[in-house]
Amino acid sequence: MNIEIDGMSEAIFATLDELESRAGDVARARELVPNLVSIIRTLVAEHDHPDSLTCRTCRQLWPCPTLTTAAHLVA
Repeated sequence: MNIEIDGMSEAIFATLDELESRAGDVARARELVPNLVSIIRTLVAEHDHPDSLTCRTCRQLWPCPTLTTAAHLVA
């Protein structure tokens, strides 16, 4: 009987450790996501085509290689 209880205790503690680790991951993601969104928005804004068919930064046909690569990385 004690073996079963000890085994259950270990399983419970292992589960709690895992949940704490995940909570830390979620908290870290909440810190990082706004920064990543800001970077992506800035990149898209700099590689826009306001009045023509070419990227205003790269001067290449839009969507430029930079924007295409960013889109593939995010997808």
